[in-house]
Amino acid sequence: MDIIGRFLNNRYELLSSIGAGGMADIYKALDHTLNRYVAIKVLKKELNSDETFVLKFRQEAMAAASLSHPNVVNIYDVGQENDINYIVMELCEGVTLKEYIRKKGKLDISDTINIAIQIANGIQAAHDKNIIHRDIKPQNVIITMDGKVKVTDFGIAKAVSSQTITANTVGSVHYISPEQARGSHCDGRSDIYSLGITIYEMLTGRVPFDGDSAVAVALLHIQGEMIPPSVYEPMIPVSLEKIVMKCTQKKPEMRYDSALDLISDLRKALMTPNEDFVKIIRLDTSGETHTFSEEEAKKIKEQTSGAKVPVTTKEETDYQLGIDEEEEHSQDLDLEDEDINVDSKFERVIMAIGIGVLVIIIAIAVFLVGRTFNIFPLGISSNKTETTKAVIEETLGVNQTRMPSVVGKTLEQASDLLAEANLGRILKEEESNEYDPGYVIRADYEEGKILEKNTQVTLYISVTSNTVTIPESIIGKKEKAATNALVKLGLIAKIETKSSETAQKGTVFDCNPSVGKNVKVGSEVTVYVSTGPTKTMVKVPDIYLKTQEEAEALLKESNLVGKVTYNYDDSIVKGKVISQEPKASSKTEEGSTVSYVISLGAEEVLVEVPSVTGKTLEEAKELLKENKLSVGSVTEQYDSAKKGEVISQSVISGTQVSENTSVDLVVSKGEKPVEQETETERQTNEPTDKKPDETQAPPTVGVERVEPTTGDE
Repeated sequence: MDIIGRFLNNRYELLSSIGAGGMADIYKALDHTLNRYVAIKVLKKELNSDETFVLKFRQEAMAAASLSHPNVVNIYDVGQENDINYIVMELCEGVTLKEYIRKKGKLDISDTINIAIQIANGIQAAHDKNIIHRDIKPQNVIITMDGKVKVTDFGIAKAVSSQTITANTVGSVHYISPEQARGSHCDGRSDIYSLGITIYEMLTGRVPFDGDSAVAVALLHIQGEMIPPSVYEPMIPVSLEKIVMKCTQKKPEMRYDSALDLISDLRKALMTPNEDFVKIIRLDTSGETHTFSEEEAKKIKEQTSGAKVPVTTKEETDYQLGIDEEEEHSQDLDLEDEDINVDSKFERVIMAIGIGVLVIIIAIAVFLVGRTFNIFPLGISSNKTETTKAVIEETLGVNQTRMPSVVGKTLEQASDLLAEANLGRILKEEESNEYDPGYVIRADYEEGKILEKNTQVTLYISVTSNTVTIPESIIGKKEKAATNALVKLGLIAKIETKSSETAQKGTVFDCNPSVGKNVKVGSEVTVYVSTGPTKTMVKVPDIYLKTQEEAEALLKESNLVGKVTYNYDDSIVKGKVISQEPKASSKTEEGSTVSYVISLGAEEVLVEVPSVTGKTLEEAKELLKENKLSVGSVTEQYDSAKKGEVISQSVISGTQVSENTSVDLVVSKGEKPVEQETETERQTNEPTDKKPDETQAPPTVGVERVEPTTGDE
């Protein structure tokens, strides 16, 4: 189904397809709440219709989601939306171990050990939470770009294993344990077996068992003899070869009891590779060929029904989830075609029980006859005891045995006794002042107790006290100070940050195990460092195309702080918001900063103003035009410059201005001409050195002279 671009849980935006496997399609997605990329595994449509499977799938995935470890591809979320069931996982960049082996052919010793240790660390973290992988193989191991090794698909194989699906979907038959091939109960030692096969492939570039069908390969896991890896690669050190052989023992009780034990031996092999220190307990050295009951044969057929055995593999080299899309050519399984010995176990059991009952009846009859005729003297109690003991011994069923005396024995002695009694062992350490290190302190079954054969017996082995107390003084200290305090005690500090309403930011407020607890030297202590009080998450408003004033108002309403910058934009009008970060509708902490950019409009292009003085007006206009400038006002004035030449400009030459800026010009009219003086101007300009004739009567202008009259008139 095409769901690219769809949102799941209104949070995860599906961006692109990464790959596909037998049970799910994988997508790269953006988590808008935490603003990070994730990988989302979406169940295929045909699996969604099986409600029982979907429920089991969700339960197992949710259990695996509690697992957080650097060597595990972590599951963040499990969800369902309409017809989509999905798992949100950590997105890792890198290649699968299968692809890495294919490219290199085989790995060197140190690379193999380092990768195996990291895989085992991831497996142990899961086993500590009672999660069994059931599908450990190179296709489910990712090597990231920075060299970290991560195991993927925890908790998923168990859900799938209850369904009748092809082997390509459930997992490759080349890596399954014998108990998985039989369809029997599996525990953490099944993962150790599969890891042993994976180490074998890293060292040699091949798997130890191969065949024409899934049944053929499954049978080899159950009863086939493994060729030691040194046959293919003679330079493999004895310690590492024995580690592989111990991991891949047919019986779980003969393998490592835990991934921690395996890690311990791997580290020794890294330091002293040629030392023969690996102990392999042989519980069954008869060498007899294993035969299968009809029920076992039926289970093997059901486990691999319809499956195909991959002869050449090509998994997704993509970096998320180690999906293997194997190019397979093989044949469908038909158990009837296989050469399997099916014995009649039921008939043998009935015969054994009948013989046992007959022996008991005969023994009782002999005893009663002897008592009647005084054949057995009453005073000889020891004979009576021996007879009674013999009768009791004969009452053991064919599949029963007795718990031997192991307390006070060395581990080697106790292991031999358990092997003789057809019992397995689980080892646990316990401090003791009564027993020397390496001796059995106690077992979970009393001596003489009747047990079913192959029962796992827990032996508690004495160890010396090598513990320290986690100090209370680390609480309240800064991260570095607390780490140093733990390191001085021989402990490993693992830092995790968490919010705290009371602890100051950057200080230690808790640890696991808690302060005051006694732990072994070399143990890991998780130290919780405060990030301060928990902050409320708010939705980021959409401020695109808003003015700065409008944007600030919207951010203030959401209790967010704005940080503005400016930039030119040809398409957005000046003064409007071009972009924002975080994006609109995403979630962020209350009080956090939202950065946004305001448009300055189209970017201005600056040009340099040329000098046009001394040019003619036409030349000046042309020169300004060439420089993407225009002529403003033009005025004229007299000047000694040649008429028509520009004598000044409004913008000084060399100045940087915007394109199309106007430049005002002043043009010369030439020199000012000399004008002719008028008569009046000439007289006015003549000198006045000559004195007026005082005897001369002043001229009369406009005054009529009146002669004096006499009275005779």
